[in-house]
Amino acid sequence: MATFSTRFLGCKVSQTDAQEVRERLIADGHAEVGETADVAVVNTCCVTNEAVRKSRQAVRRAARGAGRVYVTGCAANLAGDAFGGISETVRVVRLPSERTAAFVAGDVGAIGCVNADVGLERVRAFVKVQDGCSFSCNFCVIPQVRGASRSRSADAVVAEIERRVSQGHREVV
Repeated sequence: MATFSTRFLGCKVSQTDAQEVRERLIADGHAEVGETADVAVVNTCCVTNEAVRKSRQAVRRAARGAGRVYVTGCAANLAGDAFGGISETVRVVRLPSERTAAFVAGDVGAIGCVNADVGLERVRAFVKVQDGCSFSCNFCVIPQVRGASRSRSADAVVAEIERRVSQGHREVV
């Protein structure tokens, strides 16, 4: 069984993306632990230069204690080269958020005990309804890092809300 840790920097969308990776790894039978883990996933932010700096710092910290580090999220997509040279164990994942969790889980690999109970981490659950943006504001990097606006189907959103409630979440945002 591989142990793993997840860390997210940035907005609620980043938190939701990190939660999806976390749930996939738990469902594949891996155990979540604190700082020192076999696998670390750092979901990064790039909204400011300071956010990228903090993302690099988080990846360096994770690389000191983990066998493999997956760098995901906005900074990975916008400035993935910024994470080069940190460690040979660092892998930058430059994929749309919809494909990131499946990629990381597939790369880590499932073990015998699958579909383990994800457990209730928080009272409030975040459900992503839409991702990306189709506007091209001069000051904003969202279209570059998250792509064009994409909405999930109403059925998929309702199914996720029902799943979150069945997990014990009392509030869905």
